[in-house]
Amino acid sequence: MAEAFFDLLEYVPITVAMSIVSMAFAVVIAVLIALVQRNKTPGLLQLATVYLSFFRGTPVLVQLFIIYFGLPQLFPELNSMGALTAVIMGLSLNTSAYLAEIFRAALDSVERGQLEAAYTVGMTSIQALR
Repeated sequence: MAEAFFDLLEYVPITVAMSIVSMAFAVVIAVLIALVQRNKTPGLLQLATVYLSFFRGTPVLVQLFIIYFGLPQLFPELNSMGALTAVIMGLSLNTSAYLAEIFRAALDSVERGQLEAAYTVGMTSIQALR
């Protein structure tokens, strides 16, 4: 185990970089999904619900296999996709599903009276929610 530890140690920078990049993408995607859920636009709300159900209801490993092996079968343009790209894409999509629920709950926790008070003093919607 000690030998394997030192072999794995050289891959720590790649793992950290993968995590940071996928988290950055996940936050952006999650904010968009949370805003779609808050606005309740009919077509987009159903898409967001399917997205959340799929990415929260299936194991991450299955999602990574689907992205790396399945998507190139459906879209031949993705045959040149590398493993690092597939992992970042998969982790971003998976993490964004969980973060979207967290952000939605945070947005829903703001009471209507607080929002009205923020609008009364001249704040925009983004300033009020922030």
